[in-house]
Amino acid sequence: MKNDNIIIKNDINLPKILLIIPFGACNNIFDSFLNNFDGYCLIFYDMNKENLFDPYITLKKQSTSIIENLKSHGIDNFELIFSISLGGILAINIFSNNELSIKHCIIDSTPLLNLDKLKKLIVQPKIINMVDDIEIIIKENPYIFQKISQNAIDILKKSSLNSIKSLSEEILSFDFPKIDITRQKNLVFRYGTDDLCYQSIKTLKSTYRKSTIYVKANYKHCQEFIEDNSKYIEFIKSIINN
Repeated sequence: MKNDNIIIKNDINLPKILLIIPFGACNNIFDSFLNNFDGYCLIFYDMNKENLFDPYITLKKQSTSIIENLKSHGIDNFELIFSISLGGILAINIFSNNELSIKHCIIDSTPLLNLDKLKKLIVQPKIINMVDDIEIIIKENPYIFQKISQNAIDILKKSSLNSIKSLSEEILSFDFPKIDITRQKNLVFRYGTDDLCYQSIKTLKSTYRKSTIYVKANYKHCQEFIEDNSKYIEFIKSIINN
């Protein structure tokens, strides 16, 4: 079943899981959920259905759009919202919003930073250069690019410098939404120590003090989810069933 930007799998009356397919990811990146959560209604929102860069659609606006879309179809009461990488920014924005009822939020390898001006001046060019050097990065990180769509790579290459700067600004100046202490206990983060996004942890620990942060030594961006997917699925089940 398809409703605008959302795809619904299984009976809508079953317990619900909301999955945000991050920009760049192949649309089958969450196929493991289809195979392992047949007792749930899986609701997918695909960031790749939005033209993120021409013109640039802010991640905050995309979060609001998802909430409004779900509400317009009377879809609510989620056991879990889950995403990786950029999709995690949408997930935490949606989880923090009181318009939808969501029990658990798990995000992985998500860049959640709020840098001062000097650090931003240092880091922002690195993000822009990553786009310019995308072919080199593909060769250095083959594990993740098996799950990256060629279409997304082409879009990045064609994107304007202003659009990439706008995206990096959102990542480096993330406006951490308020989440009350009780709900923070149902907020879970996962990072690999070799991931650039691992730098988010210091701010997360001070901002969401009651949340849980898991760290995987020597893992890169989204590597754990991609390479240890069956174990990862069991972890997600344990969170939902706790």
